Amino acid sequence: FLMGPLVLYTKAGNNVTIPTTNDQTEFFKQLQSYRFGVVAGYTNVPAFDNNNQLIKKQVDTDRENLEQLYNGKVDFILIDKLNAQYILANELPASYRQELKPVGPLLAKVGLYIIFSTKVRNANQLDADFNAGLKKIQEAHMVNNIMQKYVYDFLDKENLPRKES
Repeated sequence: FLMGPLVLYTKAGNNVTIPTTNDQTEFFKQLQSYRFGVVAGYTNVPAFDNNNQLIKKQVDTDRENLEQLYNGKVDFILIDKLNAQYILANELPASYRQELKPVGPLLAKVGLYIIFSTKVRNANQLDADFNAGLKKIQEAHMVNNIMQKYVYDFLDKENLPRKES
């Protein structure tokens, strides 16, 4: 129902030169000597996920991933930029916001989905209700208003969507 920009984050002072190639396989090949933080079970981009030469340190949450970057346990993390900005603005000390920064190119625009467990007896109804509500919100062009009220206050301006028509 939304798209998230997947980017690399690093800590200020990390003096690595970010590759300029548009080929993601080559991009990650040039970064093989660095340690990457990832969240267990997340899918990133194939050039990263399929590269077994990269040093990958797994954690359970994006917050833990930001913490391990801040604490120097990894050199980079892959993260949804909007999620990173939210966590940095709302869950971690201000020093994290000052030290942790996105670097390099946009790696992907990742679709975000809602999933209802089939163990919930009314999962199909929850899914139908969510999709019907989302459709109404989209048709009424309310997404931008909702994002403005609940999301945009912590985002950097480059991620604001264009005005809805």
